[in-house]
Formats: sequence, C-alpha cells, structure tokens
Amino acid sequence: MRKFFVVTIIFMSLLTLFVLPLQVVAQDLEANREIARRYMEEVWNKGDMAAADELIAEDFVNHNPFGDLPPNREGLKIVAAGTAEAFPDAFVTDDLIVEGDRVAIYSPFHGEPEF
Repeated sequence: MRKFFVVTIIFMSLLTLFVLPLQVVAQDLEANREIARRYMEEVWNKGDMAAADELIAEDFVNHNPFGDLPPNREGLKIVAAGTAEAFPDAFVTDDLIVEGDRVAIYSPFHGEPEF
C-alpha cells in the first residue's frame, strides 16, 4: 500500500501547479486563499476527513482517478488519508495563485523520498 501512495505522490508532484477541487467562493480572494491553505494543511498533511467533507465539493469528479479508487470525493479522501498517515506534514505550500473563483497551488512533497 505504501508503494501505491509513493507512486501517487510522485505523480502529483510532477504537476507543479494544479487547480484544487475546492468549494471556492467566487471573487472573494482571501477566502479562497484560506480554503486552499486549509485543504493542503488539514486534508493532505493532517488527514482530517471532516475538513475534506467541508472543503471538497460533494460532486467533485476526479478525471485522473488513482488506481481502482472511485473517481470522486471519496476516492480522493482515501488517497489523502493514506498519504497523511504515511507522510504527515510532507506538503509545504510554496505558492498560492488566486484569481476569482480559481485557485492554483504549488506544494512540493517533502517526505521520504523527497522530490
């Protein structure tokens, strides 16, 4: 299972900027920035799935699903929970770009192996 998470993290790290599947507030830039920060910190670094339910849109569709996981919010939560358990606090947000209701984040992985 650890190998699955390492492969997933490597794949995600190859994407230097990606648009987050978050419930952002149109045109409220600071609110959107805070949602993105919480998404990375609480969901990916801490494995807080209550925060995932709050922050990730219920009808989220993952167009690049992880392995045999469902291509929806539940599949993303499985990967995030496993990543946070195996590599707590491994994502460091270096940059957030917020324009209207879109947020992009650059958050390299700093776990083992680091890349």
